[in-house]
Amino acid sequence: MRLSELRHKEIIDIDSGMRLGRIAECEISFDRVSGRLVDLMIPKQEDGFRLFGKSEMHLIAWERIQKISDDFILIGARDDRAE
Repeated sequence: MRLSELRHKEIIDIDSGMRLGRIAECEISFDRVSGRLVDLMIPKQEDGFRLFGKSEMHLIAWERIQKISDDFILIGARDDRAE
């Protein structure tokens, strides 16, 4: 699967049922040696309007991804590094 195919999929945490964001909104980190995808960094949803400053990020290890469907990426098993 190509990254461009993942772009519009919503990321859903199956533990909490929360929508975390879309791949298009996230940053991706790769292992420089193997070239494998390591983490997704997704901006946390803000309750209010944020004009300046950087928002906090959800850090999601690639191993947490349970399923990639036509519309969603489902993640589970909370990671100690998240938030």
